[in-house]
Amino acid sequence: MTLESGRGSFVWDDTTGQSDPDKPLEVFYYRPEEVTADTPVWFIMHGTGRNADDYRDYLVDAAREQGALVIAPEFNDDDWDGSTGYNLGNISASNSDLTPVPEQDWSFSKIEPLFDHVVNEVEPTLETDGYYMYGHSAGAQFVHRFMAWEPDARVKLAVSANAGWYTVPQSDDIGYEYDWPYSTSEAPDYDASTSTYDSFPTENLDNFLGDDLVVLLGEEDTRRTSNLRQNEEADAQGLNRFERGQFFYSQGQDEAQTRGTNFGWELQTVPGVGHDGEEMAVPAAELFRLDNQVNNPVDPQPTKTDLIWEEQGLVDEAAVATGSSFNLSDGTTVTVDWDIETNGGSFVPNKGDDFVSYENSVRGNHEGYLNLGFNNSDSDPDDLIRASFSFDQPVVGLNFNVLDVDRGSSFDDAVEIFVDGVNIQDIPDAVTLGGSSVSLDDESYMTGFEGSSSANNSSESANIQVALGNTEASEVEIFYFSTDDPGNDPGGQSIGISDLQWNTSGD
Repeated sequence: MTLESGRGSFVWDDTTGQSDPDKPLEVFYYRPEEVTADTPVWFIMHGTGRNADDYRDYLVDAAREQGALVIAPEFNDDDWDGSTGYNLGNISASNSDLTPVPEQDWSFSKIEPLFDHVVNEVEPTLETDGYYMYGHSAGAQFVHRFMAWEPDARVKLAVSANAGWYTVPQSDDIGYEYDWPYSTSEAPDYDASTSTYDSFPTENLDNFLGDDLVVLLGEEDTRRTSNLRQNEEADAQGLNRFERGQFFYSQGQDEAQTRGTNFGWELQTVPGVGHDGEEMAVPAAELFRLDNQVNNPVDPQPTKTDLIWEEQGLVDEAAVATGSSFNLSDGTTVTVDWDIETNGGSFVPNKGDDFVSYENSVRGNHEGYLNLGFNNSDSDPDDLIRASFSFDQPVVGLNFNVLDVDRGSSFDDAVEIFVDGVNIQDIPDAVTLGGSSVSLDDESYMTGFEGSSSANNSSESANIQVALGNTEASEVEIFYFSTDDPGNDPGGQSIGISDLQWNTSGD
């Protein structure tokens, strides 16, 4: 199965045996235009309305901006009845009947195999080792309990926003006297063995307290509405969601200190926001972005230095004297040297005042270039222009184009390129041909490139694109001549050298 970009949904049946195979989930998603190995995956948990599509939509704008894949599974009322079936993980028969339910039947048990399905089957390009999780209201209840009951879950950061009430982490009743489901005291047997009760495993409690969990609270979520649980146990956590979230965080902090274990939670509040899953999704997405930025830093792109010929004070069609030097902003000095070799006969400049000149026109779809040109009476590869570009310090990331290496009715351009004495064809991935008007050529007198067909000045099809990547360069030499193909008197021919660019010194 391949997901289409944008919003959509699919039905997932777990065939791994990790969760109930008879309870498929409809999964609503948002897929960015491009999914790469590092694309973040966000799991979004809906509230009591069982409206996963809406919760997916709350995150679409942020996901589009961050290039994230949104996965919003929907736990319907028929298969996951009430708060016991969804919010509480379906780990017991009911709130009052603590008969443990096999782990395969938990709602919590759906998440990890669904993540595997997404990574391995739906988007195999992904290589991420974890996912982010956001839940609001009933979804926030699901999220914080999921983190407690699934200690091996691959959650990078969980955000529990505006839960109505909480399962407080504690191994005894000190500070809060109520048991499951309001605390981990007397929770249903974790291993679903034959006993009815068992204490919440110590190692799981330590893991839970050390989780990367953000308790996110809207500062205006203070109303005691009819859908807020109001009883002795819940009110002992606070009279509204804002108070209860602070109580939950404080109890977790105290429990971690008492146990001498790491405390990884954060408490963050959002001014001006009440019980609103859409508005709370905005700061949640920002938390995802910041965490992803810290844990998956993008290597900063190096700044670039450009040698732009038209900015060097050169005169159109005027000669560029051999030994001309150009000082760049990063402190690099580039020196252009050139000479000619001839085997007799007439060999004179084709354009401008000399064999190397500046042209303020377009060639190879590039405006402003150094022109190498000659008019030869014979098609003799021994008649050539040699131009070199020397850097007073080695540069990395050098890229440029040799422009318009093509073939006409009477001429055939030929070029060899060397970097610090090494033929560029021996440097992996250093050359890309612009199109069909230029081709590789390996003959007795050269290992280089020759024109294959004619190209007009606005076309890039005869260009040789050079990009040296991490290869250092101190000198680039370009030999320009005619092949021995056309016959006598090929006439005038010329090529261009584009602007040069490299990584700024020190980057």
